[in-house]
Amino acid sequence: MRAEDVGSRSGALACAAQRYDRDMRDVVTPSANEDVNEYVRNPVGAFLASSGKRLRPVLCEAGCLMAGGQRESARSCALALESFHVAAIIHDDIEDEARMRRGYAAYHVAEGIPLAINAGDYGLALALRLIVEDSSLSDAVKVRVLDEFTAMAQRTVEGQAMDIGWSRDGRLDVSIEECLLMIESKSACYSCAAPLAIGGIVAGATGEQVDDLRCIGLKVGLAFQIRDDLDNLQLEHPVGKDGALDILQGKRTIIVAHALEHSPEAGVLADILSSGKGDRSEIERAIGIMEECGSLAYAEDLVGRYCVDARELLDCEFAPGEGRDILEEAITMIEGPR
Repeated sequence: MRAEDVGSRSGALACAAQRYDRDMRDVVTPSANEDVNEYVRNPVGAFLASSGKRLRPVLCEAGCLMAGGQRESARSCALALESFHVAAIIHDDIEDEARMRRGYAAYHVAEGIPLAINAGDYGLALALRLIVEDSSLSDAVKVRVLDEFTAMAQRTVEGQAMDIGWSRDGRLDVSIEECLLMIESKSACYSCAAPLAIGGIVAGATGEQVDDLRCIGLKVGLAFQIRDDLDNLQLEHPVGKDGALDILQGKRTIIVAHALEHSPEAGVLADILSSGKGDRSEIERAIGIMEECGSLAYAEDLVGRYCVDARELLDCEFAPGEGRDILEEAITMIEGPR
């Protein structure tokens, strides 16, 4: 699911994404202090307003509508989730030493690492303030939302720690099951599961309904991250990120874990992943090894299976409506061409 896919399609998903493009421009208000504006509010505000998938706020809105709520009830929480996402990717780009984001220089490249770390911290604080200051939510609802939100943040950091730690320690023994746990924690929870659950909470959903939304979101989120891992193997990345960065960083993705278990050239792949560098020919060889042993096909099959599972649960638990339309469009785009 690429940013241009959202913008180029008509339908409920695209309309919701465009609304949040507009809303994100107003999240950071100017300060009376010009230094505060220069060093944090203006650049953070510009980064929040820059075009992205808007998947997280859109799914928060979808969860609210699916649980019988009104779109506006989810707005502050949806914006908070996007602010958390921006904070996470600012920090993530530093940790990954990424140079590009959304077609432009990554935040730490443009502003320097110290100010980028500070900007990420600001995004986290902003997210919490957006929830706490929403006068339309009762205190009881805010407590439920913050419980879900902080649990999501904790899981995200834990998953990120696993991802970084495996690369740092040169771990080649990471299993497919361990990779699934890592991406469920690092990405699926905050990208899809928590947004849908939080949308349900603000709509007054029962605990069982929230659990169903979270379960659907985990399946969609796993498919979303595996699709992203597949997209990352393109040398010329379609959305302005560094191409094939996962290989250069030796990331232990599902695709890599499968190849290390099944390829007769696993040793060659391990050497490329462990080198921390590589020219185009080595990167192409690593991708070729993964393709030849069926790892790319395996990942595509996983994406399809998770999307089917999500649809089946969606059909069982939630009635047709705009919220379902949004989620079903997102699932379709994650699946890719069939």
